Amino acid sequence: SHLLTSLTPWSEPPPPPPDAVRAPLPVGAMGADSGPVMRALQEEDAKASGENKKDPIPQPNTAELSNDGTSCVQALNHVEEDGEPTPAEHASTIAAGAICSGGAYGLCRLLLSSGHTEDAVDMMHSLATSSTALYGLASMERHPLHTRALPPSLAAGRGPVVRMFALSLGYFAADFIKIAVDVLLRGKYPHLWAGRLVHHTIQLGANWPGIFCRGKPKDQVLAWRSGLCMAYVAELSSIFLRLSNLLRQGPSGVRGLRLRKAVNWALVLSFFGSRIVNFACAIAMFVQARPIIPPRLFALGATVQTCGYALSAGWFLKILRIALKTTSEGAVPSIEC
Repeated sequence: SHLLTSLTPWSEPPPPPPDAVRAPLPVGAMGADSGPVMRALQEEDAKASGENKKDPIPQPNTAELSNDGTSCVQALNHVEEDGEPTPAEHASTIAAGAICSGGAYGLCRLLLSSGHTEDAVDMMHSLATSSTALYGLASMERHPLHTRALPPSLAAGRGPVVRMFALSLGYFAADFIKIAVDVLLRGKYPHLWAGRLVHHTIQLGANWPGIFCRGKPKDQVLAWRSGLCMAYVAELSSIFLRLSNLLRQGPSGVRGLRLRKAVNWALVLSFFGSRIVNFACAIAMFVQARPIIPPRLFALGATVQTCGYALSAGWFLKILRIALKTTSEGAVPSIEC
């Protein structure tokens, strides 16, 4: 048995796992020169434990405040709940309105004269904007501050009413560009070009705050867009205005005269209702919303509405005089309303 035991092959014990904790050995167990060895082993253990140690992941500090005094989380939620298109999206819609207006003008110009082309394109613009504005006006709900207000679906930045504001502004921008090209490059002055430029400037001051509302208080946005939608009902009278201009070279005789008289008086009634009366209601609603509108913006709105109402009053008197004196040769002149 002693021989068999001596012939049994000797095998070394398996090495300990890499992450096993090495028990410290007494210095005397390894002889007098074991001090450096022990220090090397201890340094190796310290190095291994340092590699396995993980720093905690820093957590974001939600208590940090943004520039406007709200927390970062609140600011993020405000942006997510805002739902307003970006300025680039609104700009693309305005550009689309300008391009469509230019294309419509080019197509109509192939068949009509320059004056009749302007009347036809403006009539299409008035039909689209007034129908949308009337739909918004009919859908308005009662509001505790400014009497009437658009419902949330129509007051939203991606809704049909705000999109109409942007497309309409593109139409006025296209006419502004046309006037600039005619005056600066061609040396021609279109009919009533100065009045049209004044009108487009006023319209820009009215539409811009109602379109670019990202990050603005919702009450302020609702008040401005509701008032602007009501004011756009005035485009209804432009339909009869342009129709009257198109009939200037219409059928002659008694039937032609009666037709022009009917259109002119329809223009008078629609102008009085949609501009004189309706503008007054829109201004009253705007004044009621003064507590929620910033002072500078309120001053801009008051200036725009005052100028618009003054222009409408002057045009109404002129249209009324022409309607009273309509003859076989008379008609309402082509003025930008």
